[in-house]
Amino acid sequence: MNRMLLVVVGLSWLIGPAAVGAADARQTVQVRETQVRSSPSFLSAIQGSLAYGVPVTVLESRSGWARIVAEGDLRGWVHQSALGRPRSGMRAAGGTMDTSATGDELALAGKGFSAEVEQTYRAEHADAGFAWVDRMENLAVSQEDIRQFLDRGGLRFSVVGGRP
Repeated sequence: MNRMLLVVVGLSWLIGPAAVGAADARQTVQVRETQVRSSPSFLSAIQGSLAYGVPVTVLESRSGWARIVAEGDLRGWVHQSALGRPRSGMRAAGGTMDTSATGDELALAGKGFSAEVEQTYRAEHADAGFAWVDRMENLAVSQEDIRQFLDRGGLRFSVVGGRP
């Protein structure tokens, strides 16, 4: 009896982590857009980008980064903060519902802020200035600008498992 218990516990110890790892391997992009990079660093080369809701398979996790493979065989590193568990689809009584939502609407909904919510908020706060909010939403900083900023400031950065 003790021998059988030992075998069962031993097998569950060996199989358990693999089963948990497999369940955690499927995730989706939870931000409007994220870059897939060649190594786990914000300064590494960009291999491509992924939009909100795109499913990925996590192959490895390291220091806040996930090595992923996505549709079209896009492979590389994505910061873990951009990923999350897949959400369940909506179902009607007779089957799956047609959501007919754009990528932007899905991204806003994923963040809990829809175009309708924004419109209502703007109407209720007509005296508030949204120019800077709009400007920040569209702000993009190039990799070269980041490198120059670091160089001018004498700042150093470290890369985990790769080159900058």
